[in-house]
Amino acid sequence: MNDTSAWFLPLRWREVPSGNILLALKADPTERSAVAKQLEAEGIGQLEANLSLSPWFDGVEISGELRAVVTRLCGVSLEPYDETVDEPFQLRIVPSNSPHAPQPTHGEMELDIDADDPPDVAEADIVDLGFYLVEHLMLSLSPFPRKPDAVFEPPVSAGIISPFAILARLKTDT
Repeated sequence: MNDTSAWFLPLRWREVPSGNILLALKADPTERSAVAKQLEAEGIGQLEANLSLSPWFDGVEISGELRAVVTRLCGVSLEPYDETVDEPFQLRIVPSNSPHAPQPTHGEMELDIDADDPPDVAEADIVDLGFYLVEHLMLSLSPFPRKPDAVFEPPVSAGIISPFAILARLKTDT
């Protein structure tokens, strides 16, 4: 991770004590603007998270709540609207040499959709919490932004005849 991410929140995860650490994070206007640019959104009015950090085997578990209000353009009307995100957040990080790190598989792999996600593997002692929060925000947003009251109205034909209509007419004329 580097300090050029949109919302850089460095965490030296190996130094998490045996008890829980509670963090209340709130992005300032400059950080929200950078995240909005990264998400290709019109803007972000709110971006905050309440997190709890605790040891997990030889790594760390980060859980909590992510809240955001993202201004997006409606895919139907092209009008801006606010999309609210209020999602739980959970992440586990382990060192690359951990026995709990996911092992590469060869061939077929069975997936259990009800199982917890495997932990992320950290190559360094510092990870960027902001990177993970922005990634979670991105995955929480609707893939097809649509204002709640938007209705698609097909354009009225301007009298242009489709090429297929001309071919159909030629077929019936002969």
